[in-house]
Amino acid sequence: MTILQIINRVLRRLREDTVASLNETSYSYMLCEMLNDVHQEMLEHDWSSMDHVVDVPVDAAQRVLDLTRTEADGGDVANSSRVTKTDSMLRWGAGYPQAWIFDTSSDPEGDQLIYLSVEEMENLYQSDRDHTNADTAYFSLGLSPDRAGWEMTIWPTPTESAHIRLKFWTPEDAVDPDTDASRTLLVPDRPLILGLVMLALNERGEEMGEPGNIAERRYYEAFGQAVEADMNARQFANRYESWRE
Repeated sequence: MTILQIINRVLRRLREDTVASLNETSYSYMLCEMLNDVHQEMLEHDWSSMDHVVDVPVDAAQRVLDLTRTEADGGDVANSSRVTKTDSMLRWGAGYPQAWIFDTSSDPEGDQLIYLSVEEMENLYQSDRDHTNADTAYFSLGLSPDRAGWEMTIWPTPTESAHIRLKFWTPEDAVDPDTDASRTLLVPDRPLILGLVMLALNERGEEMGEPGNIAERRYYEAFGQAVEADMNARQFANRYESWRE
């Protein structure tokens, strides 16, 4: 369901005229702002629909990788990949980081990278600043000091070019009423609609035949059911099991 379809569905629920664009009226524009509020609340859960692979080409002698921008924009993420944001999270599975290094982007066999804290990485680097190797084995992640997103550091410094693949979760962008009419959001539609109805009824200060407490209950029940369904798919694959080191 597109954002415009969601807005029109809520407008009909409120006995208002539908619109052809998100910014057609001041009221439809306001509903988009409220939709952003519901959307932001729903992003407290890490929906599996927002998982993505970040491809990172690595040059020889390159130690620090900018994951906030694509190569076309001056960063190190392949142009075909999504970049990270400050609230992006590296995915883990079976106790291992979802991070692999390959000889090239077409290499079918990757080696698991070992995750280190920023401090551990700094200790390795400062203990032998000239150490290089054809194969990189370790990496760390820290928020970029220059841009919104993550920076990756690898060790040993590679003597040859390589290709790194990382699995991240990155929340989708907020709704833009001026450009996003045909966009489909990656969170479930039903909680979005019910949450928007709840906020719209509250903003009006009237119940329009539907008590506010019922609208609130419907939203949070739908939200909880959607989260449970998303988590079940991962739970059945033992995603939430943990191991002692």
